Amino acid sequence: MQFTPQQLQGAGRFNPKCRIGNWSEDIELEEARLKDYLRRKQRGELLINKTQRKLAKSLAPVELSVSPDGFLRFGDNIMFLNAKTKAFLAVDIWEKLKKVEDSYAVTCTNIQTPVARNVLSVASAEDQPNGEIVRYGQKIRLLTHASLTDNRNSLFLHTESVSPLSFAKYSRHQEVSMFTRPVWDTVWQIEHANPAIRFEYEGQPVEVNAPIVIRHVHTANFLASDNIVYRNDYGDEFEVACHTYLTTNKTHNLVAERAGRLTVDVPSRGQQDQNIWIAISSQAYGGGMESPKAAQVDDVLSSLRAALQARGLYGIRRISRIFRKIAGTRGVSVDKEDVRYGLQDVGVPLSEGEISSLIRRFDTSADGKLNVVEFLAALKGSLPERRANLVHQAYHQLADQTGGRVTLGDIAYNFDPTYQAELDQKNPEVIYNEFMSEWDTQEVEAEVHLDEFLQYYTDLSASISSEEYFEALLRNTWHLQG
Repeated sequence: MQFTPQQLQGAGRFNPKCRIGNWSEDIELEEARLKDYLRRKQRGELLINKTQRKLAKSLAPVELSVSPDGFLRFGDNIMFLNAKTKAFLAVDIWEKLKKVEDSYAVTCTNIQTPVARNVLSVASAEDQPNGEIVRYGQKIRLLTHASLTDNRNSLFLHTESVSPLSFAKYSRHQEVSMFTRPVWDTVWQIEHANPAIRFEYEGQPVEVNAPIVIRHVHTANFLASDNIVYRNDYGDEFEVACHTYLTTNKTHNLVAERAGRLTVDVPSRGQQDQNIWIAISSQAYGGGMESPKAAQVDDVLSSLRAALQARGLYGIRRISRIFRKIAGTRGVSVDKEDVRYGLQDVGVPLSEGEISSLIRRFDTSADGKLNVVEFLAALKGSLPERRANLVHQAYHQLADQTGGRVTLGDIAYNFDPTYQAELDQKNPEVIYNEFMSEWDTQEVEAEVHLDEFLQYYTDLSASISSEEYFEALLRNTWHLQG
């Protein structure tokens, strides 16, 4: 907004009949953004919609296999937990790797619930039937869960020797991927995690929920994961490679062999945590493992309120206005995408878990949507009686000055930004533009009723902790008597 020479000499700050410069440009841009969002959402063109459709299959819940006797069997659906990263082996069928044949990325994910992408099926590479107990040293293959490929051709865990065309993205070790065919490089062996008794355990049943190592038959290296961040559509995960991480202890091999304590069949050094895995069955998941805790709604509201207050006097007012505009097109509820859009628009994004917890708390219609009225009431709280009396006084004073009918133009003409500008050390023009841009209507002749005036200052009140400051702001802005 620009000031005319008359205004600079002390004339009225604003004449509602004459708009100067592009003072409403930001408001029109906001309206255009909101309309564009609603239009793209209706057409299913939102990027988040496309991503959700893409990920829906891979994040669909699945059942883990039950092992009554505690042994792993061919055909079991199992989660593999890495001891180093505390994350689960997972497949990303949407990230295709650059190879001669189709291959897909493998990572370790922090998603702890059993879903299609982090549950693998154990199959025999020696034609053993499903239901047979898996034994240490047997040749196996690890397949994707049937639901991930729509019960069509499964993908097989695969690695090959390092070459100029094949290596892990970050560590440069052997690249691990999911392959479309059951070739020799998809054959693995499960071995006991303790190298001192590994030879004796060969041929014994593999226990679930116990430490193991998974050795690649062709290259003799072990499946591994380390704290190397691998970013994909699911967030920050960990790289999976095929590399043997050996302990660095002194072994004294020759001395032990001379005494008859070791043979060439016994590894002299063990594997580190990067190579240690735990095959998780249904019993372990249901009985001992902790799933991610649901976000506490009160904590989410408190952190959201604090973040909005940190964005200034109009932070809570802004999110209130955006949610009311979105809900106004369909009633009083907004869905998860609307919540995400509104929070991102004010620059305070929440995690998926936090958004879900808010929707669960304020889903008053049991339709999976957030009730805007209930949510905003909890976010803002009620307007204290003393503050409400001041707001009533300001409105009635405006009504007396305008013959009983208060319009947006009347508010603009009588609004005095001087006091707030001095406190915030801002230009009065900036204060004025902020105040005027936060009204639901931008029509100069539109009538502003008492309830709308009260709602405006209820939103502002939620960002003001001091009673003295709120009273001084009202009295100086509207020149209240008393």
